[in-house]
Amino acid sequence: MVIFPCMNCIHAQGVKIGNNTTVVNTNSLLELESTGKGVLLPRSTTGQINAMTSVPKGMLIFNTTDSALYLKRDTGWVVIPVSQRGVDPTLQTPVYGDFYALMPPDNLVPVFPGGSVKFPQTSSVSGGMLYIWPGTIVLAAAGTYQVMFQVSVNEPGQLVVVLNGVELQNTVAGRATGTTQITGMYIITTTVPFSQLEIRNPAQASVALTITPNAGGVHPVSAHLVIIKL
Repeated sequence: MVIFPCMNCIHAQGVKIGNNTTVVNTNSLLELESTGKGVLLPRSTTGQINAMTSVPKGMLIFNTTDSALYLKRDTGWVVIPVSQRGVDPTLQTPVYGDFYALMPPDNLVPVFPGGSVKFPQTSSVSGGMLYIWPGTIVLAAAGTYQVMFQVSVNEPGQLVVVLNGVELQNTVAGRATGTTQITGMYIITTTVPFSQLEIRNPAQASVALTITPNAGGVHPVSAHLVIIKL
């Protein structure tokens, strides 16, 4: 008879852990108070998060792969606070990546139609952007991104941005003659988390592209792919 009234009382007032446990905020279901300790959230890798099924909205996990806090929403996993609007800009972690290749030794094999330019080296990356293959960049959070690339090639040809296996026709860039760079700069929007992005020799192209070694001098020339979340 004594236990049940106490449980009802706790349920009505909420539960408090830490300091001053007798003083509980009336609006809280659970209150934590401490001047020297924090809350340690569950920690998982990107692969472990992707393997989860039937995840309810509102789940919060710390992703150890990219050191970011992930929140499950109705549209999928998002990175916070970057993907939340209205937060203090000084608290936001910028999301960007600079991936590059040196020729030589990278891209020794021509990029055939339907193939992707490989950017196997990372200059700088932050906030939930990574690659699973030298030619495929993973954008962890859905959103709007600025995509810029430059690649020196020998043959006349084109390159196109590919998002989740689909060539974005509004991003085709090319050149007709000479040995110069193909460059492109675009704004794209992803609607699902963990979208995959590539820079590809279009599937309907008629020629393989040779990435120019040592263009214009004795030093290896670089190809760059820069992605910034807006």
